[in-house]
Amino acid sequence: MYDLVVIGGTEAGRYAALTAAGHGARVALVEPETEFDRRFRVDGAAIAILAARSRCEDFDPMTEYDRARETAVAGLDRDRSSLSLAVLAIRGVDVIQDNGEFRNSDGLHFAVGNRSLSARSYIIAAACDRVMPDIEGLSATPHLSDRTIGKLFEGDRLPETLTVIGNTPAIVERVAALCELGLRVTLVTGGDRLLPAEDAEVARWVRAILEAGGVRIIEGQPVVQVKQIQGQTWVQAGNNAIDADVLVLATEGIANGDRFGLNAVVERGSTDDRLRCHPQIYTIGEWLGGYPLPEIARYEAAIAVKNALFFPIFPVRYDNLPLVVTNVPTLARVGDSEVRARRRWGDRLVVLKAFDSPIENSEIPTARGFVKLLLHPDGRIVGASATGNRAAEVVKVLAFAKQNRLKMDAIAAFSGVADDIFSQLAQQWQLQSRSWQQILWRKWCALRLSRG
Repeated sequence: MYDLVVIGGTEAGRYAALTAAGHGARVALVEPETEFDRRFRVDGAAIAILAARSRCEDFDPMTEYDRARETAVAGLDRDRSSLSLAVLAIRGVDVIQDNGEFRNSDGLHFAVGNRSLSARSYIIAAACDRVMPDIEGLSATPHLSDRTIGKLFEGDRLPETLTVIGNTPAIVERVAALCELGLRVTLVTGGDRLLPAEDAEVARWVRAILEAGGVRIIEGQPVVQVKQIQGQTWVQAGNNAIDADVLVLATEGIANGDRFGLNAVVERGSTDDRLRCHPQIYTIGEWLGGYPLPEIARYEAAIAVKNALFFPIFPVRYDNLPLVVTNVPTLARVGDSEVRARRRWGDRLVVLKAFDSPIENSEIPTARGFVKLLLHPDGRIVGASATGNRAAEVVKVLAFAKQNRLKMDAIAAFSGVADDIFSQLAQQWQLQSRSWQQILWRKWCALRLSRG
């Protein structure tokens, strides 16, 4: 009988198992031999390394790819050295590399091979399945996925043209990097706009930067057909017919409850703010939806472990947690979006905007940035979104201020971090706060006059 069984295959699963073992719990970690999470991150890091090296003379991406991948693997292993299976085993975690499923006969348990793992609680921290969209001809057309995009470098030369169907931050990053390697890339978002989860103005900045780098972007045109003609892949998106040497499909992950027999014991879509979808089962990481970011997954793992081992009284609070996507350029946000904030505060919402000046003598397209700050009329931070070189550091400062309930007057006094950006925000706040003070003064005077 275990205290906790973690169904993993991701960094979040290993972190949850290690955290629980640190509390003295008896823990089992079940994960498949193939780590989709690892392969996806290694390929992405290798392509980013190639893009950075592409500015060197006599650069050949095909000969450099293996070296870039070795560098990416070494970096990932260094970052995850404390989460290796050997370390987990030393810390007392029972590691089982296999697949299994939940069964509810004679009490809830997780069946793995010939073993039946019973526990007080379970945490699902697995990678989601990629589901092929219903597009005519797609299943019969050769294509790569965002998890197998590294196969572009297995031939004698890179393809000249690439069509990507997808709208995730990870694929946007890879598209920008591949463009720097000389590929002509067309990105078909399939939705109304690029990165719909981000602020609309921030997304427009990202689009402008991508287009300046040579990426062709097609928005608002659903893909209706895919087929291969004479070695070329054709994609029909609305009225656009796009041909390319290679097609890449980057769909968002979907939590497949049938994969672990979960649907037999859990009602669909019932995860609460304690991350619990069943009295004994918790879900974290990619399985919950949203961006599969290690920082978010670790935060969720810490909450889920406390709820699973002690009492389920700890809710997740994302409002003060900065979300940073290392992209081209970097995306970062904290708190409410403008749409959500408007619903709550209406016209009283104060919106401040700042622009990051370009770096002198820089040809890097991410040398400019944009920050949008949402404030309550009294100066409290409601939310913030940013893109650009310094987006992460700016939003982390704002997240700290929001968590500690600091108002804009106090934030304006910060120094040493993006002084020019905070100076712009402070000047706008002073102007807008004076406007509000004048409006309140006029209303007060009008009220006094009306009462005689």
